[in-house]
Amino acid sequence: DVLAAADAVDAYLEAYRFSGDPRWLREAVAWARRGLPFIYLWDDPEKPFLVGASIPVFGATWHQGSWFGCPVQWNGLRYANALVNLAEHDGSYDWRKIAELIVHSAIHPQDLDGENVALWPDNISAIDCTKCPWVFAPRQIIRNVLKLTGRDEDPATLIVGEGDRRLHLTTVGKISRATWDGGELSFAVEYP
Repeated sequence: DVLAAADAVDAYLEAYRFSGDPRWLREAVAWARRGLPFIYLWDDPEKPFLVGASIPVFGATWHQGSWFGCPVQWNGLRYANALVNLAEHDGSYDWRKIAELIVHSAIHPQDLDGENVALWPDNISAIDCTKCPWVFAPRQIIRNVLKLTGRDEDPATLIVGEGDRRLHLTTVGKISRATWDGGELSFAVEYP
């Protein structure tokens, strides 16, 4: 399940960030790798949405209708978000590149005109390009584009200090030059 992989990457990454224990980073990487088989990495010029397309699970929902050949990109976009987070801490694989492919794939099925302009389908057929009539606003695509362009809108926490003497700074801005001597805290915040 690609959503399980995304959630596990995020959870283990938070454990690593909180504790500094490298075993949690190894687990985040393991779950990121477990998500890769759900991402199409082959190209068909007539179906540009295929490179980076994601299937949600290997199998069917409620034992009906297979998900093979039926990308569900909102699942992949959650995974892409987790991969961009992981890329900040692990260079063992080009996680960011996979995330970019997933986001590009989500952009392709957006309607260019009509009543669903800019909307994208819950799923699309990799066989005949048939789109599901259930559509989404581009919000999740935009969230990933912002993250990839350094304008992450999710709050992030920076931990300064060690052991029992730690402070957690949380903001949507980028924190730099954070120091804490146990009595005085100093840092800079830059907002996009």
